[in-house]
Amino acid sequence: TAMLNLIGDGNDTADTRVASVFFNDASATGAGATLAGVEAYRATNNATDPGADMVFSTNSNGGAYTEKMRISSEGYTTKPNQPAFFARHTSASAYNNQYVDGWTSITFNIGNHFAGSTGIFTAPVAGKYFFSVMWDANAIRSTLDIQVNTVSMIRYEPTGRTDDTWETHAYSGSLNLAANDAVRLYGRMHSQSSNNPYHMGGGLWGHFSGFLIG
Repeated sequence: TAMLNLIGDGNDTADTRVASVFFNDASATGAGATLAGVEAYRATNNATDPGADMVFSTNSNGGAYTEKMRISSEGYTTKPNQPAFFARHTSASAYNNQYVDGWTSITFNIGNHFAGSTGIFTAPVAGKYFFSVMWDANAIRSTLDIQVNTVSMIRYEPTGRTDDTWETHAYSGSLNLAANDAVRLYGRMHSQSSNNPYHMGGGLWGHFSGFLIG
């Protein structure tokens, strides 16, 4: 059986590189010479512990060689640049035939692809994305759309109500997006029995999230 063994220098300190494979460009110089690499990092301070993290890195535009994916010694896969966001409304706001904006509380926004002021998520790469929404409504009939480039792709419309009671609704769905597609929420009210139309609640009652599946 043929095999290739890469043997490190015997450094048994946790989080130190034991062995690696680099892909270099002979015509490049400086930081741009290393295009990509696969590296093994020791998991613990123990020479007899076989645990190791496998780290996959590439050279981004501008010559920044950085980690893009890691398989931990426990088998977990993490991708530090994977687009994802979670945002809340800090105060209740009413919307009627309007885009939902003013997401002032953003818990995380990996890659900064979500703009809280406008409520627009811009897809950085083509792929499958998953989105989730929670909102309040006290209109007898209201809808909330997930739109892509101003075209409604997913719609939720609560039915069966005959009064003005507040209700909390949640829904989710996946979309196939091209790079630079703009995703945002659009709310509309069809009928109501008070002055409050479709309503994006504050705090726990109104949130919008999404992430790249692959």
